[in-house]
Amino acid sequence: MNISRSIAMMTASCLLAAPSAQAYLDPGTGSLIVQGAIAAVAGVLVAGKLYWTRIKAWFQRSSPASENAVSPLANTQEAEQQNPNDARRERQEP
Repeated sequence: MNISRSIAMMTASCLLAAPSAQAYLDPGTGSLIVQGAIAAVAGVLVAGKLYWTRIKAWFQRSSPASENAVSPLANTQEAEQQNPNDARRERQEP
């Protein structure tokens, strides 16, 4: 028998065989649970904001209109290939 499987079985048997705890949850515990839920929602929102362009691009890949779209950087890249110094000057000038 695998050692990790035996440890999991022992842990499960201890948890299932435990008598009722008759524990008291004070207001601080409830506050901690609410705080954790708010932090989880905030974390998901921040991660969504950081990866929004990737998420949006993933949904737009399947549309046939995006296959024929020209990249906005295509003209810049072509200009750099023709004359790199002129393209850099154009970007630096305000």
